[in-house]
Amino acid sequence: MGASGFGGFGGQGFNVEDFGDLFGNLGDIFGFGGAGGRRKGQTYQTNINISFNEAASGIEVVLPLEESIKVKVPAGVDNGSVIRLRGRGGPGAAGAPDGDLLVQVSVEPHKFFKRSNMDLILEVPLLFTEAALGGSIKIPTLSKSVTLKIPSGTPSGKTFKIRGEGITPQGRRSGDLYVKAVSYTHLTLPTKRIV
Repeated sequence: MGASGFGGFGGQGFNVEDFGDLFGNLGDIFGFGGAGGRRKGQTYQTNINISFNEAASGIEVVLPLEESIKVKVPAGVDNGSVIRLRGRGGPGAAGAPDGDLLVQVSVEPHKFFKRSNMDLILEVPLLFTEAALGGSIKIPTLSKSVTLKIPSGTPSGKTFKIRGEGITPQGRRSGDLYVKAVSYTHLTLPTKRIV
């Protein structure tokens, strides 16, 4: 954990409110912000790594710092997002407010799912007979499996939409799951059904 700035974040992952806070503190940096030129404490930064499923459902993480700090990671957080913990940074001088702690979230990729905002994308291999004659196959979601009906004559690359089976962010509607049917001859991995 070190003093803040833009270093270590690669120029991404900040929320608009974070930029507002950073630019709003310029007065403190140059000594004319706050009563009597009091300086707000330093802003620190650290990183956490969580799994794809933990990012989708939300999780509480305890930071391994000198003082244990719990971070509530909201459901639907994306890779590179930054969570601001106000007042958990460096101590303020002469009674000024303490600085903040910025926690950058790194999300591990999923073995099968890809993410597009709150939607999920999944490639599923079809046998020639399934694509030609149609049928029903089991499709995994993040929490369960559902049945998808494959019409006869389905071409490789056909995409089906399963509404509401994407990621459910906190306080917002769920994304959707897009299933791309791929014939075995056009697919390298996986070579067998996921479920």
